[in-house]
Amino acid sequence: MGSTMRDKILKKLATLHSTYPGRMLVVVSLLTVIFVGLSTQLKLTLRWSDLLPSNDKRTLEFNKIIEEFRTATSIVIVVTGEERRIKQFADTLVPRLLSAVDTGKNVSLWKDIEKLNKKILILMLILIL
Repeated sequence: MGSTMRDKILKKLATLHSTYPGRMLVVVSLLTVIFVGLSTQLKLTLRWSDLLPSNDKRTLEFNKIIEEFRTATSIVIVVTGEERRIKQFADTLVPRLLSAVDTGKNVSLWKDIEKLNKKILILMLILIL
């Protein structure tokens, strides 16, 4: 049975550890300090758009839209069961969800949408002429 590359690397590391324990302690300690320093630059974000390619034109446009309209959240509700019970559940849930939505923000968003529509209309007129 042939030896894999992983086995060869592990055997070499074991040999180094047993032959030069002091040096390996220094190397491992140095690597630990370097990686701890690098880990301070890590950050956790919960936006799914961060999983998209960062330099992609579509991703940049999507992030621009999210910033412009100040929305970054969605609610997804999955319900299973009988159709009658699902409808009954939806009828009780919808008013509760609507009462939790900030309608003042919606007015602001509609104004932004109207501005965007005007810009699109002007651009289309320019392109036609």
